[in-house]
Parts: sequence; C-alpha cells; structure tokens
Amino acid sequence: MPYLKSLTRELKEMWALVVLQHQKSLTALLTLDKDLAREIILREERVNSCEQFIQSDSEHYISLRGSQDINIPFVMFALKTAKRLEIIGDLANNIANDVLNTTSTDLKALVTKTNIRESFTRSIRIMELTLQAFDENDTSLAQVALNRNAVCREMVTDCIHSLTDYLKLHPHQHTAVLNLFSVLESLSRTLEVVQGISLGIIKYREVEAVQA
Repeated sequence: MPYLKSLTRELKEMWALVVLQHQKSLTALLTLDKDLAREIILREERVNSCEQFIQSDSEHYISLRGSQDINIPFVMFALKTAKRLEIIGDLANNIANDVLNTTSTDLKALVTKTNIRESFTRSIRIMELTLQAFDENDTSLAQVALNRNAVCREMVTDCIHSLTDYLKLHPHQHTAVLNLFSVLESLSRTLEVVQGISLGIIKYREVEAVQA
C-alpha cells in the first residue's frame, strides 16, 4: 500500500521536526538565546504545514476507500498523532516566547536551582523513544515510554514545588519565577500529549493484531 509508506514518512518527518523544536527550546532556555527562540517561532509554521499536509493526505486516502483497500485504523492513528504533534510543536513555541519575554539573568540561576534541565532532557528522550516505538512497531517500547513519562511528570511537579518555595523566599524575582512556571506548564502539557501518543500506538497495534 503506497499510501501507508507515504503517510508513515510524513508522520516521522513531522515527529523529528517537533523533537528538534523541543531540543532547541531547551537550549534557548538554558542560554537565554533570543535569536534561537525566534528561529523556533519561525519554524512553527513548518510544523503546522506538516499537520495540514497529513490531514489532507489522510482525507484523500479515505476518499479512495471504494477503489482500494485502505487501512482506516492507521489513517485515523496518523490523523490523531499529527494533531498531537502539532500541539507539542505549539508548546515548544510557547517556551520560546517565554525566553523572549524574560530580560532577567535570574532565570539561568533558577534553572540551575531546580531540576528543570533534567526534566526537560528526559521529556525529549521520551519523545524520541515514542518515535522509535512507532518506527519499530514495538508496543513494549511504547509502554516503556509511558512508564518514563509518569516518572518525568512527577519530576516536573517537584520542580513546581521547588519554585513555589523559592518564590516565597525571593518575591523580588517573581518575573523570572513566573516565566519558569510557564515553561513547566508547557513541559507538563507536552508530557501529557506524548502520553496520548504512546497510548495511541499501543491501541493501534492492538487493533491491527485483531484484524490480522
């Protein structure tokens, strides 16, 4: 089925682009590199274009259902995953905007004082692992990603608690703290959406096994 290869390729390319966006958003956060933050925002249009392209192709393939054998479960999986990836791309964009909106070098110190760097790095690895699970048709990897996701979300919660305690002791740094709260909110939401993708991989493979 040529359309399966085409959709799979498009989905993997979008996936890789979104992972790259988050890698760059972490670098921008750690270095307060505003030029890099602007680059992330500019590339967001490309992420949106990928999602629209996948949606258009999926609808086209579904319209061909009467003339050829179409794997509807996979097309639906591709549509849902592309939408989720688009959301993850938006969240990388949000983090880039947080970097642009801060003028305080206190943010660097706060990142060091909290565990946000490790949480962020782990979230990117989970995204990469989820892509690998899809690429290798391996639901066990998707389950590993789910398990790591749960641990990482707890780490993000701990970061939020640490920031709350820090703000009580250093209220004059409220601007930097609030920016980092926003980053953590985007990171938490990212992990939530990645969890949905991992579950989607498992459910799709279950349907595929029943239909085999």
